[in-house]
Amino acid sequence: MYCIYTNTNVSDELASKQHIIPLSLGGVDNFSINTHREMNSFLGSNIEAPLINEFTVFLNRMHHDIKGQSGKLPELKIKKAKVDGNPVSVKWNKHSIDIYDTLNHNYIKNRPVNVELKLPPVNLWTRFKFISKIALETGYYLFNEIFIKYADCETLRKAIFCDDLSNQNLSLKYYDNYTPQNNVKDEDVGFYHLTKLLIDNIGTSCVIVVFTETGMIIEVGILGKYLGSLNFFVENIKYFPINDIMFRQGHVLICKDKRLFCDSFYNSIYELNSNLNLININEYIINP
Repeated sequence: MYCIYTNTNVSDELASKQHIIPLSLGGVDNFSINTHREMNSFLGSNIEAPLINEFTVFLNRMHHDIKGQSGKLPELKIKKAKVDGNPVSVKWNKHSIDIYDTLNHNYIKNRPVNVELKLPPVNLWTRFKFISKIALETGYYLFNEIFIKYADCETLRKAIFCDDLSNQNLSLKYYDNYTPQNNVKDEDVGFYHLTKLLIDNIGTSCVIVVFTETGMIIEVGILGKYLGSLNFFVENIKYFPINDIMFRQGHVLICKDKRLFCDSFYNSIYELNSNLNLININEYIINP
């Protein structure tokens, strides 16, 4: 069995299923690849968990009733909070908020209160690493040996595993939902807004794959919200089946109702345009 992360073959007893989009973020079982068991553990703890537990993502999971690996609905637990200056702990799920007064050892009920929460800071590398993971896995899931041979897998691996990315000069173009609009390059603005609109219209977790003359672009949506995009180098796109009817102008993989649905990028944009009548589709056709 081949592992895209170690770039080696591993024995079946060391193999483990790696969900490309974690189940806790709306993924499905058949959108997965095999990896080395240790890689699966590393990715779950260091790449996926930081995003799964990020406050805004957690609220979206709560809104959609997305269960984690434990099978339980998400519940946010905050040990350090305050009400009227007194320390409290908070348990917050979709249906209720329990506030426990740790000083007086009782629950605060039957009166409105203002809760002061101190949330952990957002790590801006979290999305970058996660989307690099999605890019490496999705490319291998769709194209197998072609992707291994012609895509810049090594740069994606470096983005995932490097401890300090602040001083790395990686040949990747990256945007996420924290990117200010004025930081999006002029040549990318139209496509950037188009894919955000498409992801919003899809309404579930999805991965969009399109090609340029020298690159492959991965756009990631989590539970109907645009997360980010990554453009990385491919050596020769003529070897990729981009002229197949299912890959016309790109590919869209949608996780919905515990199943994976696939369509071409062209068809997805055409349906979006038909539903909303907002854009001229011919302005956004990508011609390799």
